[in-house]
Amino acid sequence: MDVTALAEGSGCTPGTDTLPDGEWFGYVTDTAPDAVTFDLACWFTGDAAALAAAEDGEESPPPNDYYIRNRSSRLRTVPVAGALDPRPTRVSWLANTGGPDLVDGTYDEWRT
Repeated sequence: MDVTALAEGSGCTPGTDTLPDGEWFGYVTDTAPDAVTFDLACWFTGDAAALAAAEDGEESPPPNDYYIRNRSSRLRTVPVAGALDPRPTRVSWLANTGGPDLVDGTYDEWRT
């Protein structure tokens, strides 16, 4: 089994140049009111985290029960719903890089 299929959200290997709508994890490099640029990565938890970490020769099971894999530095720019959209784009981000606690809010809240 390909462990990348076990990544959280919409996964981490979309197989196309364009990301389909979904939930994607990555490292943000730039933002604009109508777009975000990021380096797509894989977020694993639980048994999938242990499998991915072991495949990569890292501590397994990983500390805090999660593991991040980033084998590509390719940047992707995706559009964000504009100001005229009545449904603001929702995002989740790590409160800090030392743990898995997420903060949820609107894209505009996150940008500021």
